[in-house]
Amino acid sequence: MNYSSRIWDLDYTINYSYTKSRRDQSADQLLSINLQIPFKRWLKRTWGSYGIQNSFDQRLIQQINIYHSPFADESLFLTLQQNYERHYENHTNAISGALYSQYRNQYAIFNLGYHHDPYQNQLNYGLQGSLVAHPYGLTLAQPIGETAALVIAKDAVGVKLENYSGIKTDYQGIAIIPNISNYRANQIALATETLPDGVDIESNIQTVAPTRGAIAIAHFATQIGYRVIFKLQHHSKAIPFGAMAALTDKTTISTTGIVDDQQQVYLTGVPAQGEFIITTGNNNNNYRCTYALPDDAILAKVHKITALCQ
Repeated sequence: MNYSSRIWDLDYTINYSYTKSRRDQSADQLLSINLQIPFKRWLKRTWGSYGIQNSFDQRLIQQINIYHSPFADESLFLTLQQNYERHYENHTNAISGALYSQYRNQYAIFNLGYHHDPYQNQLNYGLQGSLVAHPYGLTLAQPIGETAALVIAKDAVGVKLENYSGIKTDYQGIAIIPNISNYRANQIALATETLPDGVDIESNIQTVAPTRGAIAIAHFATQIGYRVIFKLQHHSKAIPFGAMAALTDKTTISTTGIVDDQQQVYLTGVPAQGEFIITTGNNNNNYRCTYALPDDAILAKVHKITALCQ
C-alpha cells in the first residue's frame, strides 16, 4: 500500500507492506515514511528530507538529509546526512553520518566527501573533466557527455552561461556546455550582466540543434570599445531627427544608432578615436563625423563628447 500527498510545501509518502510465508507461517511487515521539506522561506536553495523505515521485528532505520547550494548558479552543492539504525534482535544501535560536496566550474567537476560509522571513517575525493580540441584551440571542460556545445564569444572573458551550473567563458571567451539534447533546439544564453567592461554583444541568445555525438558551435558576435553619447555638431545645419549613424571600421558586428531630437546619438563598441557615418536616406545629405575620446576615458562608464560632422 502506498500513499503520497502534499501539505503546503511539504511532500510526504507512506508505504506499508505485509508479506506472509506459507512455509513457516511467519509474516514480514514494513512501514516507511518519507518527507521532503523545503527551507526556502528561511534559507535560499535549501531543502531537507526525513525517512523512517520500520520492519518491526528486525530493525528501525532513520535518515535525515540536508541539501544546500550557497550560490545562485548552484555551482556548489552540499549534502549533510545523518543515519540511525537500531537492531531489535541484538539490541544494538548504530549511528553514521556523511558530508558531501560537489563544485562545478567551466573546467571540471570536483567532489569531496567524508563518511563515518562505528567501523570506519572514509575521505573520498574526485575530479572529472574533459579536454576538447577544436578549431580555436584546446579547452578544459566538465565531462562533455555524448553531445556538447562550443561557445565562442571573443574577448568576452568570464561571462556566465544561463541555466548551466558553474559554466562561464575562459580567458579567450570560450566555453563548453556538456550534455545538450540531440536533434532538438537547445537555447544558449549569455548572462549579459556578467559581460566585462567595454564588451557588447549583438544578441545574447543562440540556438543549436546538434546531431548525436556532435559538438555544435554557438558563435556570439562581440564588440570591444567604449559606450558614447555623441553630441553632433555641424557648421551650418542640424542633423535630421531619425538619421542612422554607423561606425565605419566595424567588420564583425553592426554598430548603429539613431539620431534623436536633441542632436545626439548613442553608440557602443567605439574606438578611442575615429569616425562614423550618418545617413539620412538622401544621398546628398549624408555626413561624416570625427571624434576623439579623452586620454583618461575608461571602459566602465558612458562618455558624452562632441563629434564634428561635415
